[in-house]
Amino acid sequence: MLSERLNELIIELDVKKTYIASYANINRTVISHIASGKRIPPRDSSSVRRIVDGIYQYAEDNDKLSIIAKNVDVDTDATESEIKEAIINYLYKDMPASNIDNRKKQSSDISDKLNLTLTLLDITNKELGERLHTDASNISRFRTGARNINISSSIATRLSTCLWNCINQNQETESISTISGIPKDKLNKDTFTNWLFDSDAPIMEVSDKNIYAKKIIEAFSQSNKKKPNTDRSLVLSSRQENIALNFIGKEGLRNAVEHFFAEALASTPPHFFLYSDEPMDWMTEDKEFFIKWQNSMASLIMSGCKIIIIHNINRANKELMQAMVGWLPLYRTGMVEPHYFKESKKSDAFSHTLFINPNGYAITSNAMYSSKSKNIYHFHTNDEEIQLLCNNFSCMLDDSLPLIEISNELPEEYENNKYQFEGITILLAEDVVYLTNVETGEIIGFKHPIMIKAFYDFCNEL
Repeated sequence: MLSERLNELIIELDVKKTYIASYANINRTVISHIASGKRIPPRDSSSVRRIVDGIYQYAEDNDKLSIIAKNVDVDTDATESEIKEAIINYLYKDMPASNIDNRKKQSSDISDKLNLTLTLLDITNKELGERLHTDASNISRFRTGARNINISSSIATRLSTCLWNCINQNQETESISTISGIPKDKLNKDTFTNWLFDSDAPIMEVSDKNIYAKKIIEAFSQSNKKKPNTDRSLVLSSRQENIALNFIGKEGLRNAVEHFFAEALASTPPHFFLYSDEPMDWMTEDKEFFIKWQNSMASLIMSGCKIIIIHNINRANKELMQAMVGWLPLYRTGMVEPHYFKESKKSDAFSHTLFINPNGYAITSNAMYSSKSKNIYHFHTNDEEIQLLCNNFSCMLDDSLPLIEISNELPEEYENNKYQFEGITILLAEDVVYLTNVETGEIIGFKHPIMIKAFYDFCNEL
């Protein structure tokens, strides 16, 4: 069975499914459904190709290709394409063709396109369900292929119309053109709809990581100021005399964070410690709060506070890309020190938040991912607790690596690996990719393997 063999391979690699999903640039629910047997995609589907790409890339980055070769019965000196083909053959070994009928193939192909489109547009199941006046669970089933979309139904018409409107509003026509293979000048609502619902129209052989790499490059090109924009009238400044010790739900977290930042802006601590692997909607869904969050961070930095943050690289691709783009102006000040874990520490069951102001305040949370109840956030003011939390964060840093580096010069040995794109020089080194803003002379390096591969793939298509 496909599910059994996939699980066996993941166990042999000693890695979590969420980490493979991160390398594969797919939603973790996709790999979970396949691993549990809820979904059996065709062997030539884009989901399978991405999972195999993710398994290979993880194994290569962690010196585990020999484990892969042994399990899928291929020589260790085989080429990348040969090993990937052997992985697919292993996953689908002894699987009768009747297990994958045309209906399942059509459903899988459409769901793959829908899933990628929604990821690019940053639309959640709940948001799309509200726009289409249907339950979010129906959208989830469409995205996983558990439920077919009747292309002649009213829901299909409303879906394609809604997506096309969002594509234009979010200015994602170029990204859609890239993944669909439809020339930009011929991309319209009809051609997009035909591609979305035509099971024979493939997703182009381009990793969505390339699209995200381009977004980061464009952001680095367009923002040419070292100082981030700040507006002291738009910061989180509500200080409370008798702060509560517990806060409930997203609104509670926003209240806790507002007091947290207000105290920091009043005293300017030398540094801040930040980590969270929770979904970011608590911060982004309230637009006014999000603007204040950005201005508060920028104001702290410009006041001399250094932000030490451990990023959650296992976030969904769109969310990760947005975070990288959003943090770029702050990275460029040199006052943000971003890290990522050497190996995935993210639990499939729990989410965590740890915000620390060493001057005497912290916010923590430990909640179930699957829980439908509101999370509880604890506000700490006890000095002994703050010190213990600082010690915990220090241990987390010991198990982390730098995510980026700010540099003054480029290594000369990689001079032949330079590419140009929209005012940015891209230099591909062995363990880092440098972007140089030609106008300002600024140099920033990205050091995570997933991001390095994204930039390599992007440059290969220039």
